[in-house]
Amino acid sequence: MDLTKVNNILFDNDEESKRSNSNKNTTMIGTSRCVAIEEYVKELSLDNLPEDIKQAHLNWEIYIHDLWFWMMPFINCCLINLQDMLDNGTVLNEIKIESPKSFQTACNLTIQFMFWLASMMYGGKTIPIHALSKYLKITEDKLKEKYKDENIVKQLLADELKSGIQTMYYQTLTLISNQDGQGIFSTWYLEFREDDPYLKYTKMIIDEILKQKIKGMPNAQGIPHSTAMPKLVMLLNPLLINEYKDTYKLTLECISKRSMPDFVSEKILKKNHNGQTFWPMGK
Repeated sequence: MDLTKVNNILFDNDEESKRSNSNKNTTMIGTSRCVAIEEYVKELSLDNLPEDIKQAHLNWEIYIHDLWFWMMPFINCCLINLQDMLDNGTVLNEIKIESPKSFQTACNLTIQFMFWLASMMYGGKTIPIHALSKYLKITEDKLKEKYKDENIVKQLLADELKSGIQTMYYQTLTLISNQDGQGIFSTWYLEFREDDPYLKYTKMIIDEILKQKIKGMPNAQGIPHSTAMPKLVMLLNPLLINEYKDTYKLTLECISKRSMPDFVSEKILKKNHNGQTFWPMGK
């Protein structure tokens, strides 16, 4: 085993380990410790690979990402059924989590789900944002019961929407999993669907996500900048282009300023997957 490489990792002098994952900060104790351990496990994984594949990796003819997980029985990447977890509740650490009663709570739970999964697996996690739309309507209904003035309801709903999305952004970027000191490797899937019963609210949420991404997150000096996570992926379909032109324009502005979201084609997805669309893993 190359102990020089391990020493460089521990003292943050190894450029390869720094670049291996955009959401790994190798200056952190937990992260550098795990990356150092990875080097040992990588050798075990290489010894269990067919010789031609092993040599191809060593010669940089191919590159096996997350090599140290190769021989371990762990889940790699996950498309999360957020709709089911929110609507029907779920269980985390033997604790029953009931369906949320507000948009803000739904946003908090969403990141808790992703953070918990980040600690139990490796690779990326993708959520469909339209699963949150029902809870924005629930919040609006509660506000309408409490306030008769439509302008007050509209303003308070906008505040709740902004706060909920902001919470998701901040928690995604600041929570660190106990697995290896890695941030939540996440993708948010933005999709307009004809059969979405909460389409109006889906649009409101997607617009707010794009606006906050365009604005950027403040760095240590308070200067807004682009962040690698969460990755945004937008479904490109006629509904977006023809019906929601303002959102489409916002999407293009976001791409020009923050290099995301990526597009996936509804037409190609349906062609290749029996007429179905689904949320993909962001890259």
